[in-house]
Amino acid sequence: AASAPGDLLYIRAGGKGDTERLAIIDSVSGVRERELPPGVTSPDWTTLYVAEQSGGKTRVRALDIASGQTLRESTIDGSYGLPMITPDSVMGGLSPNGRWLALTADAGHQQTQFVLLDTAFKQPAKQVTLDGYFLFDGLNNGGTSLFLTESLGDDPTAKYHVRRYDLTHGALDPNVIVDKLDGTQIMSGARQTAVASKNGSWLYSLYLNPD
Repeated sequence: AASAPGDLLYIRAGGKGDTERLAIIDSVSGVRERELPPGVTSPDWTTLYVAEQSGGKTRVRALDIASGQTLRESTIDGSYGLPMITPDSVMGGLSPNGRWLALTADAGHQQTQFVLLDTAFKQPAKQVTLDGYFLFDGLNNGGTSLFLTESLGDDPTAKYHVRRYDLTHGALDPNVIVDKLDGTQIMSGARQTAVASKNGSWLYSLYLNPD
Protein backbone atom coordinates (compact mmCIF):
# COMPACT_ATOMS: atom_id res chain seq x y z
CA ALA A 1 0.00 0.00 0.00
CA ALA A 2 1.17 3.51 -0.76
CA SER A 3 2.28 5.59 2.18
CA ALA A 4 0.07 8.46 3.24
CA PRO A 5 1.49 11.90 2.43
CA GLY A 6 3.76 13.25 5.14
CA ASP A 7 4.18 16.69 6.59
CA LEU A 8 5.78 19.17 4.23
CA LEU A 9 9.31 20.42 4.76
CA TYR A 10 10.17 23.92 3.58
CA ILE A 11 13.90 24.13 2.87
CA ARG A 12 16.14 26.93 1.60
CA ALA A 13 18.00 25.19 -1.21
CA GLY A 14 21.00 26.42 -3.16
CA GLY A 15 23.19 29.42 -2.52
CA LYS A 16 22.24 32.96 -1.70
CA GLY A 17 20.96 35.28 -4.39
CA ASP A 18 19.47 34.27 -7.71
CA THR A 19 20.28 30.55 -7.26
CA GLU A 20 18.43 30.14 -3.94
CA ARG A 21 15.03 28.45 -4.02
CA LEU A 22 12.35 27.46 -1.50
CA ALA A 23 12.07 23.69 -1.88
CA ILE A 24 8.91 21.96 -0.66
CA ILE A 25 9.51 18.29 0.16
CA ASP A 26 7.19 15.48 1.32
CA SER A 27 8.68 14.25 4.61
CA VAL A 28 7.63 10.60 4.03
CA SER A 29 8.42 10.00 0.36
CA GLY A 30 11.20 12.56 0.07
CA VAL A 31 9.65 13.79 -3.17
CA ARG A 32 10.43 17.41 -3.99
CA GLU A 33 6.91 18.61 -4.79
CA ARG A 34 7.83 22.05 -6.10
CA GLU A 35 10.32 24.88 -5.93
CA LEU A 36 9.51 28.55 -5.47
CA PRO A 37 11.63 31.72 -5.51
CA PRO A 38 13.08 32.93 -2.21
CA GLY A 39 10.71 35.20 -0.29
CA VAL A 40 8.82 35.68 2.96
CA THR A 41 5.86 33.52 3.97
CA SER A 42 2.56 34.61 5.45
CA PRO A 43 1.93 33.61 9.10
CA ASP A 44 -0.33 30.71 8.03
CA TRP A 45 2.14 29.47 5.39
CA THR A 46 -0.37 29.76 2.54
CA THR A 47 1.24 32.67 0.69
CA LEU A 48 4.79 33.52 -0.36
CA TYR A 49 5.72 37.12 -1.14
CA VAL A 50 8.58 37.72 -3.57
CA ALA A 51 10.13 40.91 -4.98
CA GLU A 52 11.82 40.98 -8.37
CA GLN A 53 13.70 43.97 -9.82
CA SER A 54 13.96 44.84 -13.51
CA GLY A 55 14.43 48.06 -15.43
CA GLY A 56 14.20 50.36 -12.42
CA LYS A 57 10.91 48.84 -11.26
CA THR A 58 10.00 46.20 -8.68
CA ARG A 59 7.39 43.52 -9.25
CA VAL A 60 5.93 42.20 -6.01
CA ARG A 61 4.03 38.92 -6.25
CA ALA A 62 1.91 36.92 -3.82
CA LEU A 63 2.28 33.22 -4.66
CA ASP A 64 0.03 30.37 -3.57
CA ILE A 65 2.45 28.01 -1.77
CA ALA A 66 0.24 24.97 -2.48
CA SER A 67 0.30 25.43 -6.25
CA GLY A 68 3.01 27.97 -6.97
CA GLN A 69 0.54 30.12 -8.90
CA THR A 70 0.54 33.91 -8.70
CA LEU A 71 -2.46 35.10 -6.70
CA ARG A 72 -1.93 38.84 -7.21
CA GLU A 73 0.88 41.24 -7.99
CA SER A 74 1.85 44.88 -7.96
CA THR A 75 4.58 46.91 -9.68
CA ILE A 76 6.22 49.92 -8.07
CA ASP A 77 8.85 52.38 -9.27
CA GLY A 78 12.37 51.83 -7.97
CA SER A 79 14.50 48.79 -7.19
CA TYR A 80 13.39 47.40 -3.85
CA GLY A 81 13.95 44.06 -2.14
CA LEU A 82 12.74 42.16 0.90
CA PRO A 83 14.80 43.12 3.97
CA MET A 84 17.25 40.56 5.36
CA ILE A 85 16.52 39.96 9.04
CA THR A 86 19.22 37.44 10.04
CA PRO A 87 22.96 37.09 9.33
CA ASP A 88 22.27 34.14 6.99
CA SER A 89 19.96 36.29 4.82
CA VAL A 90 16.53 35.08 5.91
CA MET A 91 14.03 37.49 4.39
CA GLY A 92 11.42 39.42 6.33
CA GLY A 93 9.36 42.58 6.05
CA LEU A 94 5.87 41.32 6.95
CA SER A 95 3.81 42.56 9.87
CA PRO A 96 2.92 39.77 12.35
CA ASN A 97 -0.63 39.53 10.96
CA GLY A 98 0.60 39.42 7.36
CA ARG A 99 -1.40 42.48 6.27
CA TRP A 100 1.55 44.80 5.56
CA LEU A 101 4.86 44.38 3.79
CA ALA A 102 7.93 46.60 3.91
CA LEU A 103 10.59 46.59 1.19
CA THR A 104 13.95 48.35 1.24
CA ALA A 105 16.36 49.75 -1.34
CA ASP A 106 20.12 49.36 -1.18
CA ALA A 107 21.07 53.03 -1.32
CA GLY A 108 24.34 52.90 0.64
CA HIS A 109 25.12 54.38 4.04
CA GLN A 110 24.17 57.98 3.20
CA GLN A 111 20.46 57.43 2.58
CA THR A 112 17.96 54.62 3.09
CA GLN A 113 14.67 54.07 1.31
CA PHE A 114 11.70 51.91 2.27
CA VAL A 115 8.30 51.32 0.73
CA LEU A 116 5.21 49.99 2.53
CA LEU A 117 2.53 47.91 0.75
CA ASP A 118 -0.69 46.36 1.92
CA THR A 119 -0.52 42.66 1.01
CA ALA A 120 -3.86 42.84 -0.82
CA PHE A 121 -2.14 45.35 -3.17
CA LYS A 122 -5.20 47.62 -3.09
CA GLN A 123 -3.73 50.75 -1.50
CA PRO A 124 -1.09 53.13 -2.88
CA ALA A 125 2.44 52.33 -1.76
CA LYS A 126 3.95 54.57 0.95
CA GLN A 127 7.48 55.79 0.28
CA VAL A 128 9.97 56.46 3.09
CA THR A 129 13.34 58.19 2.57
CA LEU A 130 15.74 58.71 5.47
CA ASP A 131 19.18 60.27 5.69
CA GLY A 132 21.59 57.73 7.16
CA TYR A 133 21.89 53.94 7.25
CA PHE A 134 18.78 52.20 8.57
CA LEU A 135 17.87 48.49 8.68
CA PHE A 136 14.42 46.94 9.01
CA ASP A 137 13.60 45.69 12.51
CA GLY A 138 9.81 45.26 12.60
CA LEU A 139 6.41 46.46 11.42
CA ASN A 140 3.27 46.70 13.53
CA ASN A 141 -0.06 45.07 12.67
CA GLY A 142 -1.73 48.39 11.89
CA GLY A 143 0.84 49.38 9.30
CA THR A 144 1.44 52.63 11.18
CA SER A 145 4.85 52.04 12.80
CA LEU A 146 8.02 50.91 11.07
CA PHE A 147 10.74 49.91 13.55
CA LEU A 148 14.33 50.39 12.42
CA THR A 149 17.90 50.19 13.62
CA GLU A 150 19.92 53.31 12.81
CA SER A 151 23.62 52.53 12.35
CA LEU A 152 26.00 54.94 14.08
CA GLY A 153 29.10 53.73 12.20
CA ASP A 154 30.36 51.63 9.33
CA ASP A 155 29.50 48.38 11.12
CA PRO A 156 25.69 48.26 11.55
CA THR A 157 25.99 45.81 14.48
CA ALA A 158 28.62 47.74 16.48
CA LYS A 159 26.61 50.80 17.53
CA TYR A 160 23.03 51.62 16.65
CA HIS A 161 19.84 53.25 17.83
CA VAL A 162 16.43 51.60 17.67
CA ARG A 163 13.97 54.02 16.07
CA ARG A 164 10.29 54.20 15.14
CA TYR A 165 9.10 55.75 11.90
CA ASP A 166 5.52 57.04 12.09
CA LEU A 167 3.97 55.94 8.80
CA THR A 168 0.75 57.86 9.48
CA HIS A 169 2.47 61.24 9.75
CA GLY A 170 5.48 60.40 7.59
CA ALA A 171 8.11 61.29 10.19
CA LEU A 172 10.81 59.66 12.28
CA ASP A 173 9.96 59.69 15.98
CA PRO A 174 12.54 61.97 17.63
CA ASN A 175 12.62 59.75 20.71
CA VAL A 176 15.14 56.90 20.60
CA ILE A 177 13.82 53.55 21.87
CA VAL A 178 15.91 52.72 24.95
CA ASP A 179 16.97 49.66 26.90
CA LYS A 180 14.27 49.35 29.56
CA LEU A 181 16.71 47.84 32.09
CA ASP A 182 19.27 50.63 32.28
CA GLY A 183 18.08 53.34 29.91
CA THR A 184 20.88 52.80 27.39
CA GLN A 185 20.24 54.41 24.00
CA ILE A 186 23.24 53.07 22.08
CA MET A 187 22.93 49.32 21.50
CA SER A 188 25.11 46.71 19.81
CA GLY A 189 24.91 43.12 18.64
CA ALA A 190 23.74 41.16 15.61
CA ARG A 191 20.19 39.81 15.54
CA GLN A 192 20.17 36.07 14.90
CA THR A 193 16.42 35.54 14.68
CA ALA A 194 13.12 37.01 15.84
CA VAL A 195 9.52 35.93 16.35
CA ALA A 196 6.45 38.08 17.03
CA SER A 197 3.62 37.26 19.41
CA LYS A 198 0.35 36.27 17.75
CA ASN A 199 -1.32 39.60 18.43
CA GLY A 200 1.74 41.55 17.31
CA SER A 201 2.23 43.30 20.66
CA TRP A 202 5.71 41.86 21.25
CA LEU A 203 8.71 41.06 19.10
CA TYR A 204 11.14 38.61 20.70
CA SER A 205 14.64 38.91 19.22
CA LEU A 206 17.80 36.92 19.89
CA TYR A 207 20.95 39.02 19.61
CA LEU A 208 24.59 37.96 19.66
CA ASN A 209 27.23 40.30 21.02
CA PRO A 210 30.71 38.73 20.77
CA ASP A 211 31.93 40.93 23.64
